[in-house]
Amino acid sequence: MKYGKGERAVKKWILVLGGFAGGLVLCGAVPASPAGTPDDSSRLTVIGEVDDAKLVPIALSGFGGEVATVLRFDLEVQGFKIVPETSAKYILSGKNSDAVQGALQDANRAFLFNKTFNGGTLRMQAHTLSDTVVEAVHGIRGVARTKILYTMKTGARAWEIFTADYDGHNPVALTQDKVLCGAPSWGQGNQKVFYT
Repeated sequence: MKYGKGERAVKKWILVLGGFAGGLVLCGAVPASPAGTPDDSSRLTVIGEVDDAKLVPIALSGFGGEVATVLRFDLEVQGFKIVPETSAKYILSGKNSDAVQGALQDANRAFLFNKTFNGGTLRMQAHTLSDTVVEAVHGIRGVARTKILYTMKTGARAWEIFTADYDGHNPVALTQDKVLCGAPSWGQGNQKVFYT
């Protein structure tokens, strides 16, 4: 199967993200919030090189608060580079109050979509918007609404299984066994979790 240049870049980011999530599972690390500060000792920092030429320049306007933070993080993870509107290949404009509204235009101001996202939290609506941008630009599903599995030490000899949004937010304990639980993996269809 042949992929275009943009699709290859996004697929590489998805593989990197998958490897990142897999590393979290193997290490039992808890992913840190993208809103954390650089000197926050609980923040996980991944060091690597990114070829800026492969990133898709996109401008964001009109979004505020947590929605703006989530969109910026999601789009950067999925192969976009946030730039001023004059340097952008795409412009994502919108607003957020009770719902997230977003319109994606190309540099010639042609609309790719203009949608309102409601239902769930503003954070989940922002994830949905970023995934919609990825699908509109690259023709593949985004990863912002996916979940990760990981283990976390909860006692002297207790490790429990947790799930969270791909960015580490909204952690939920799946086990409360108070023993050594490990090696979590998704079952077929991502509806079940298996662990030892």
